[in-house]
Amino acid sequence: MSKNIPAEELNAIIHAAASGDDAAFARLLTSYSSLITSEVTRFKNCGFDDDDVRQEAYIAFYNAIKSYSATDRTVSFGLYAKICIKNRLISAVRYFSRQPPVASDEDLQHDVQCDPYELLADREHAEQLKVCLNRLLSVYEKTVLHNYIAGFSPSEIAEKLGKDERSVSNALFRIRGKLKCLLLDK
Repeated sequence: MSKNIPAEELNAIIHAAASGDDAAFARLLTSYSSLITSEVTRFKNCGFDDDDVRQEAYIAFYNAIKSYSATDRTVSFGLYAKICIKNRLISAVRYFSRQPPVASDEDLQHDVQCDPYELLADREHAEQLKVCLNRLLSVYEKTVLHNYIAGFSPSEIAEKLGKDERSVSNALFRIRGKLKCLLLDK
């Protein structure tokens, strides 16, 4: 972190960086690079490109610089930046996990000219996947998954089931993990 920068100097550097001083921003970025790297490392296996995750962390760090209030001494800049980075990465992962994959023109052409045997094999594979998921998922997880696939957000699912949104998010996380393990075993 930035143990080598005295508090008063750190506040001046943060203020300069927030005002657009590129050299001040570069110095903060260098000083807090280990913090950024440690937060990025926590999201390595989330299914996204490492460079994209790192880019989101840099954006969060920049926003932390812009919004940090040096007059509020209850939270150090390092802790504030860490919280901002972590929250941004969690939000980005949740957002991109909900987005449907974008089909390329080549994918669409392949779907149009698909071999009937491939379609049958895909349908059989999907049925096998359903059977395996039925065995692996609890009744609650199956209900959450069914609603999620139907297009409901975690908050809407929580409201429908009378559960806390965090409970639904945790169930979705467990489902993704089980699905990932299942697909990697095949």
